[in-house]
Amino acid sequence: MKNLILLVGLLSTSAWAVPMLGRDDFYKTFQCKKQIEEQISRWSGTENWKGRIKPDASLMLLKKTSQLSKWISLEKDQSGETLKLLTPVNQMVVSFDSKCIKRIGVQKVKNYQAKNGFTDANLALLLSKNEKGIIYTWSPGMNHSVKALKDILALGEELKVDVTLLVDPYANVNVVKNLLKKNKISYPISQIKKVSSMELILRDTLMHYPNVQFYKNGRMVDVLIPGRMDKAGYAVPASKYLGIAL
Repeated sequence: MKNLILLVGLLSTSAWAVPMLGRDDFYKTFQCKKQIEEQISRWSGTENWKGRIKPDASLMLLKKTSQLSKWISLEKDQSGETLKLLTPVNQMVVSFDSKCIKRIGVQKVKNYQAKNGFTDANLALLLSKNEKGIIYTWSPGMNHSVKALKDILALGEELKVDVTLLVDPYANVNVVKNLLKKNKISYPISQIKKVSSMELILRDTLMHYPNVQFYKNGRMVDVLIPGRMDKAGYAVPASKYLGIAL
C-alpha cells in the first residue's frame, strides 16, 4: 500500500493547477526536443502533453501511447532531460545530457497494488470481455459518490452495459460493505475493488469522487466525467461516448 501512496502522490498531484504553469512553454525549454520527439515516435506516443506537479514542486509532463497501460513521462533537472516509458512492471529510461547524448536503462517498478486491487491486468481483461461498459470510481468518505451508486447501476441496466464499481485505494472494506447494505444497493462486495491500475490513475480517476469513465470496442474512451449526477444526467455522456441511443 505504501508504494501505491507514492505512485498516487507522484502521478496525480495538482493536475488542475498545471495549465497555469504553461505546459507548452515548459516543453519549449527542453534542449533535446528533436531526439525526444524521435523517441516518442518509436514508443507510439499520442495526443498532447498533460502535466503533473511532483512532490518537489517541479513539473513532469505525461503523454499516452497507443497501448493500454503504457505512458510516456518527460522531466528535466540539472543532470539533463529524461524520458520514461511507464508500465506497471518496469520503466524504460532514456536520458539526454547537455549535448543530447542518449543513455538507455530500465528500472523495475515495485509492486504498488492495494490489497484487493483492480490492476492493469484486470482492466485489460474487462476491456476484452465486454464490448462496452462504464467504470464508476467512488469513495465511501464522499457522500455524493455514495448517493449516485443506485443511479449509475440503474443506468447500466437500462443501457444493458456492464458497470464496474471501484473505490479509492484508502477505503475501508467494512465501511464500503456497510454503506452498500445501508443504502440497499445490490452489488456483490467481492466485486468492488480498490483502484490499483496505473492506466486509470494516470487518467485522473483519483482526482475527484465520484467520476465516470467509459470503454468501447476494447479501448478506453478518452474522457472522464467528474461529479455526481442523477441517472438522466449520466445518461447523456453515456449515450454519446458508448454510441447508444436513449
